[in-house]
Amino acid sequence: MERDIKTIEKNQFIHYLKFKTKVIVPSLVSELNYEDAKPGYIVSKEADERFKLYLECGLCLHVADEPIACMTCLKNYCRSCVVILIEAKRRIEKTALEGDNEIINKPMICTNRCLISKVGLYLNPEVNGLELRTFGCPNSDCNFSGKWEYLPSHRRSCKQDGTGFKVDTSYWPYIYTQKEEIEYQVQKEFYNYLENQFIEAYRVAEAEQLDSNLKLWNTPPRVTSKTLTESTCSRTTDSEFEQVEEVDETQLLEEIIKEKTGKKRVKDDIRIFGYETFSEDSDEDIPAAACIRKVPDKIGRIQFSDVAKVTKVGEPSGKRTNRKKKKKEREREKRKLARNKVAEFLKSRVKVVKLYESDDQLIRTRIKELEDEGITVIAIDVEKMTLKPIGTKMVEIACWVGVTDLTGKVLMNAIIRLPLTAIDKTHEEFHGINKELVKNGTSINAIRKAVFELCKKADRIIMASPEGDFEALKIAAEDYNALLPKIRDIGKLMSGRLKAPLALKFMTYLLFRAEEQNKEHSSIKDCQLTMLSYVYDHKYLERQMQKAKEKYPRPVRKNYLGYEIPPNPKMSDLIKKFSEKHTSWPRRILDRYQRKLINKKVWSSDTFVEPDPEGYPLAERYL
Repeated sequence: MERDIKTIEKNQFIHYLKFKTKVIVPSLVSELNYEDAKPGYIVSKEADERFKLYLECGLCLHVADEPIACMTCLKNYCRSCVVILIEAKRRIEKTALEGDNEIINKPMICTNRCLISKVGLYLNPEVNGLELRTFGCPNSDCNFSGKWEYLPSHRRSCKQDGTGFKVDTSYWPYIYTQKEEIEYQVQKEFYNYLENQFIEAYRVAEAEQLDSNLKLWNTPPRVTSKTLTESTCSRTTDSEFEQVEEVDETQLLEEIIKEKTGKKRVKDDIRIFGYETFSEDSDEDIPAAACIRKVPDKIGRIQFSDVAKVTKVGEPSGKRTNRKKKKKEREREKRKLARNKVAEFLKSRVKVVKLYESDDQLIRTRIKELEDEGITVIAIDVEKMTLKPIGTKMVEIACWVGVTDLTGKVLMNAIIRLPLTAIDKTHEEFHGINKELVKNGTSINAIRKAVFELCKKADRIIMASPEGDFEALKIAAEDYNALLPKIRDIGKLMSGRLKAPLALKFMTYLLFRAEEQNKEHSSIKDCQLTMLSYVYDHKYLERQMQKAKEKYPRPVRKNYLGYEIPPNPKMSDLIKKFSEKHTSWPRRILDRYQRKLINKKVWSSDTFVEPDPEGYPLAERYL
């Protein structure tokens, strides 16, 4: 996405923050204090754009100013932005304002909708080389750009009064507006707001002031370099050794040689320290002893000009340098081996689902129909781990994400890096992922951004239990709701039950006689099975979706919305015919938590919709 830098007034920036917080805490927007809020840094160069991904503030969507993180999802925030979220949490819980200014470990409201959020310090390990990158000051009419570590000290001393800011509005519309717009009031207001290019801004309501006079991180002051000329190089104090500009090495050496020996150096590649020099044109016989290096009788004080360019001032010894170099090489090799293990695991879990010949021909025909219509379809599946509970509530987080296209081609296959100390249950027995693999995974911020970009480009998104998967990925509810018209919940669309969805393993067992989930789960395998189930009868499922879209969506999981999808009578008919021949589901496709279903009747008129006699005749041969 191309950057879109705009210069706006402070009240216009506050207007944006109000729209952002209105979705999270609509009742408190007028009570929160936005006066001390300010945007984070601006990316100076296109080459540094990827660092915005790892340091992006969850509220202002800029490079976080002195980043502070939510310790549940590890999303970064500016210090001034997180103060607003702490105040919102305090007002919701109606707790007293604590006297200290320390904000670490204080409860907050995370924009990713984390169930329990606390403020902590976290810097993504993938920001290696951050000290070499440059970012710009967001204050209007200030063109300063510098290294990230020096920007806090600059902002404290910036001559601008903070009445206006330069902001990157590239990502702002995508939170509230999409190509398929939903007529929510907030989205509509924000869309109009962008159309007017921030012309309209409403007055900030007076509220209780939150003491945000917080101590900024101590950053080292910028050292002012001192230019040394040839005349000053001969006598230099110790303090002047820290910063040295370029000097003419050749000229300095010539002066040293002439002063010490009285002779001119003929060859430029000869450096005279303890050597006699002779002219090549000299007729004198040169004794053999003269060609041997001589030890000076008296070792005088070495002048700085003698070694200014031969050895860099402050450079560590060779031994120490080699030790550090070898240590870095060992660490690099260790990380490489760890990443290779992750890659080998992911590669081993990518296998093609085998179908019977008649089913394969049917699927190929259905895929061609969708391709001819020019419809882009992707399937997403997420495997999860459980974090340590805070209080009585359990928190699930994604650890493995798979994305495939219409033909089953892998678009994404990644393990998410998680803090090991926060993991309560890995659920390794289900998906095979252990702590060693998640330790060397990819940042959740990078995965979340990549998944959302794939979703925006797709026309249809096929998933099973999509609300839980998006919540585990810590994708905000408003972003999920904007994608809702594209999402197809295959568990509901293919379920013959009146109220509950149908598990993917039962669905694929009936349709294809597939038993792919009877052992360890695989995100890629589940994506392929989900896509096959949709393609199998996609025209009928789309007609069902159109009926569901006629009604407004309702809350399904917290603030995540969903459509009321009618039960599938075709699948109900298939399950009924299966029950007539079998007393229960086969033991081999049930996990240890589903063994109670072994002696339980599969179909009943109380839980299933009236079956459609047409059903799925092709699948009946497996009964």
